[in-house]
Amino acid sequence: MKRDRMKVVLQVREDTERRRLAEQVAADLSLRLASECHGDAVVALDGRTSPSGVRNTEGLRQHRLGTLALSDAVERARERERLARREAEEAEQRRVEAAIARRSAERLAERRAAEVAVQATRAADSQLDAVALETWRRRA
Repeated sequence: MKRDRMKVVLQVREDTERRRLAEQVAADLSLRLASECHGDAVVALDGRTSPSGVRNTEGLRQHRLGTLALSDAVERARERERLARREAEEAEQRRVEAAIARRSAERLAERRAAEVAVQATRAADSQLDAVALETWRRRA
């Protein structure tokens, strides 16, 4: 009965660890995409050149608005990257905790199996001692 429960506990913890690993992979992918998006936004902002031929205020205003929009895009991308990094770190932490829990259950199962083996050995030794004692009594 205990073995069946232990198998179930191990299976649940292994499944949890696999789910946490999948979550971590998804978070890492999200972080990579957010980093690329941030990099693209920075490149777009850096690539923006000042208008050389524009001499009217409307043209300068449009250029300034475009630059502000790109700056805002960089800030949003930086924030998304920061959030994605935090999610990836949290996913890594959850995966590590799940691995620790799984390994803990495995060690418990190993200890219980060792205890059962020791008890079986003791019982067998006790039976052999009883047989030896009975044989000795019959001979005496």
